[in-house]
Amino acid sequence: RRAERDFRDDANRVLRMVHERMQRENREFYPRIEAL
Repeated sequence: RRAERDFRDDANRVLRMVHERMQRENREFYPRIEAL
């Protein structure tokens, strides 16, 4: 039971990190692409 909760917490943390990284890359990449 506890392992499931820990796994879900880890998954949520990873998803949040990935989401934040994608947002940051979007902010950095798209202006560069439009400048080409």
